[in-house]
Amino acid sequence: MAADNRFVKMEGYNREASGGRRRNESEIALKRAMCSLEVATIEEGSPEGCYDIALTVGGERDQRVEVRPLQYKELWKPLAPQVDFKGLSEHRLSEFYVLRIPNDEAEGTYLEKVVKVRSTGMPQGRDMSIYQSVVTTRRQLLDYVAFMLSDHPTEDILEQSMMNDRQSRSDGETALGESMPIYEKLLRTASSNPKQIAEVQDFVKKMKPEIVPEELKRMLETFQKVSMRCR
Repeated sequence: MAADNRFVKMEGYNREASGGRRRNESEIALKRAMCSLEVATIEEGSPEGCYDIALTVGGERDQRVEVRPLQYKELWKPLAPQVDFKGLSEHRLSEFYVLRIPNDEAEGTYLEKVVKVRSTGMPQGRDMSIYQSVVTTRRQLLDYVAFMLSDHPTEDILEQSMMNDRQSRSDGETALGESMPIYEKLLRTASSNPKQIAEVQDFVKKMKPEIVPEELKRMLETFQKVSMRCR
């Protein structure tokens, strides 16, 4: 009778399987980090108009994990019991953060996840600051108002682009030709959708006063009064 084989033949090193295990470990560490973000406390900081964030982190952490606010692509910091971000602009504050961990399968790359974190102290004027950071000129304001009033946004964007190419301006003053299409759209909207006039007016109030033409203010006030009478 043949002797019992007491030894088991071992397979050679499996690089792919090993890499898969490392990736799984990284993914698990990243998911664990997502669950560890407890609260982001926002406070006024310095210089004036800027804000500081104290991000509270609980539980176990992998030392390889880093975190940053969503709107700051280069502001990575190691995950710690408290992570501080200082001097952030109001319009770039957010409840979302990005976590990353090195990707062992591709050197120099990372696995990343976006997570929403419960936040306290979010400034009430943040939305206004966001609007003002996006719409910075009279031309942009008029284009956006026209877009809000449009029944066919795609067609109107093309038309407005062509008009902007043709029209000339000096010292930022509003050309008369710009107001006429908006006037017509306001007239149509006042009869078909009066509530939209109020929405446009609320949007315009969020803009910096220096980019809002007086003519537009008067038109909105006039059409809002007309729309209220038509109810």
